[in-house]
Amino acid sequence: MKRCTIIVFVLIGSTILAGCFGEDEKTKAPKKDYIIVKNDGVENFKVTLQNRLKDKVLIPFNETVRIDFLSTKTKTVLVQTKSQDPNWNNCSIAMQVGQTLVVHRKYESIECRAE
Repeated sequence: MKRCTIIVFVLIGSTILAGCFGEDEKTKAPKKDYIIVKNDGVENFKVTLQNRLKDKVLIPFNETVRIDFLSTKTKTVLVQTKSQDPNWNNCSIAMQVGQTLVVHRKYESIECRAE
């Protein structure tokens, strides 16, 4: 009887210790959303994502840049472009996460559209 009790305690103890030293749970990284910004032949400009990023992102002439940011329940992003040339206008647009913002030249100003 004593031997049976000892075996039971050893089995319970080993089960508890195996649980303590088991594989660690992987920490979940926060989900990310993104938009793509394409500078389609306009001067260099900076992009601001309202309520998503603190810093402005520089989009060089004729470049395409993917901008990642933390995911939220809202899948609409307000994007503002600000030209580095004071003679050019600025552009604002509301777009969906995952879309491409194309900024292009229209006469003597810039225009933006979401695709």
